[in-house]
Amino acid sequence: DDTGAHIVAASSSVLEVALDKWETCRFLARQGLAHPAYARPEHPEEVDRLVADVGYPLLVKPRRGTGSRGVQLLATPDDLGALRAEPGALVLQELLGTADEEFSAATWTCLDGTIRGPVSYRRGLVSAGDTAVADVGPHHDVDVEARGVARALGILGPCNVQLRRTPRGPVTFEINPRFSGGAS
Repeated sequence: DDTGAHIVAASSSVLEVALDKWETCRFLARQGLAHPAYARPEHPEEVDRLVADVGYPLLVKPRRGTGSRGVQLLATPDDLGALRAEPGALVLQELLGTADEEFSAATWTCLDGTIRGPVSYRRGLVSAGDTAVADVGPHHDVDVEARGVARALGILGPCNVQLRRTPRGPVTFEINPRFSGGAS
């Protein structure tokens, strides 16, 4: 406090949303932002609704995880039947678009609430979740969606939004409240 320095870090409420992929989907839905259809595997009624709405394939992800670790593709009902995990550990999501339509968008929110950026890029070569080759924007539709996510979060400092373009527009599927691997 004596130095006048400001610590720039995501608040606990932002971390609660961004570090849990199920909470991320719920937050985006509550805010009226584009989001993948989702369900918790331990809630059969949610799973039935998800399958009825979007069909297969589906993605299963650890609710808490990074770098695409633990992400699996479920192609059939048999794959879903074979899914085993402790309750609350996984989330099912609709498979959005194609890998060649995946984007990251990095924003910075200043102390006065001004959102700078985003710097958006289509993800090319991805290794262990990190972007190795990218097509840097601007990508107007992606930029608008990423700014909306950062604004709704009320985040201070860096925020990376991961999206895929779909027929319904860019859809956010992950939020990283930090400088992400692609920032460099």
